[in-house]
Amino acid sequence: MQGNASITINKNNLTGEFVISDNVNLNIKNSNEILLWHHFPDTAVITHTFPNGKNLDTYKFNKTIFGVKGISYNIAVDSCSNVLWGLMPEGKSDINISNSTIRSIGLWFKGKDTVNVSGLVNNVTYKDYTAPLDDRNLHFYNTAVQTWSLYTFQKSFVNVKGCIVGEIGSFGKSKVTGSGFTVDGSG
Repeated sequence: MQGNASITINKNNLTGEFVISDNVNLNIKNSNEILLWHHFPDTAVITHTFPNGKNLDTYKFNKTIFGVKGISYNIAVDSCSNVLWGLMPEGKSDINISNSTIRSIGLWFKGKDTVNVSGLVNNVTYKDYTAPLDDRNLHFYNTAVQTWSLYTFQKSFVNVKGCIVGEIGSFGKSKVTGSGFTVDGSG
């Protein structure tokens, strides 16, 4: 979802995945099997705990929530089950997540970004960890991450070393190089 899109869903058994960005409005009620990808642009400053999504009574995520700055979208979830959390942080974002279980993180590299990526490994629970990325702050406290993925756009350049990630996507004139890494398809 991008631009000024709006989606309202009520009573769906297999709802699916949503990448949420820009000024969109997403409302989901009485549904299950949902993966919500929260795009965090370079302006995002987030300090947040994602709730357990197994049986979720209510969840809201927008700029009026304490600890959420630099986004323009609105997410409202009501009486849903099996809700999973995805993050898509860009360079210059400042993201601090605690006491959460994250299904997937898809790191975005845009513009003329040049970044070395190392040490990201799928299926890890972090007690207190800052991802070794020069272009953004991504900090986890008591948080599990099932899958890491890397997405390069425009003219960005990423060198990957010593990682186990789910998938890597390269778009536009961007480039990905690397050694000693595994792409396991879990993305």
